[in-house]
Amino acid sequence: MNGLQPENAGVGDIGGNAEERFRALAYDTALSTLVAVAVYVVVKVSLDGFRQWRARISVLIVGSGPVGLTAALVAVRSGKVLKLTVLDERHRNALLCRPQQIALDPRSVKFLLRLGVDFDNMEGCWHNEHFFTRIGVFQEYLLSILEQKKLKVDVKVQLGTKVEPSY
Repeated sequence: MNGLQPENAGVGDIGGNAEERFRALAYDTALSTLVAVAVYVVVKVSLDGFRQWRARISVLIVGSGPVGLTAALVAVRSGKVLKLTVLDERHRNALLCRPQQIALDPRSVKFLLRLGVDFDNMEGCWHNEHFFTRIGVFQEYLLSILEQKKLKVDVKVQLGTKVEPSY
């Protein structure tokens, strides 16, 4: 008896015991790796969600012309806006009565289509891939899209509000 093994232990028992220990170690390693990855994923997803929640901002747009309303639509569609306010000194009737024409080139049309503008439901006409309409019609259409977004974002359009600079 050498003190390390029982007398009746054979050579096969040493290999079997080592194999069991190796399997147990491999199992423990795999399990601890799986737990570590799961914890990492849960923490990362939670932090990313928290960052996105905190990243929501309030936006103020002064001017409800075609550019201002398009910017408002882009902001709302981004998903990062908590509150959107559009101010303009003109009243809604003054916007609708604007007789000037606007011509949207093909790049602008593609951009606006991605924002949800449906040119088939807007008064205007097509000529050589350009869309022509009155500015008032275009503004009214964008205002109607913004009003539909009120369910997801706090949208306030305050027409007839004069903004004065403070020095």
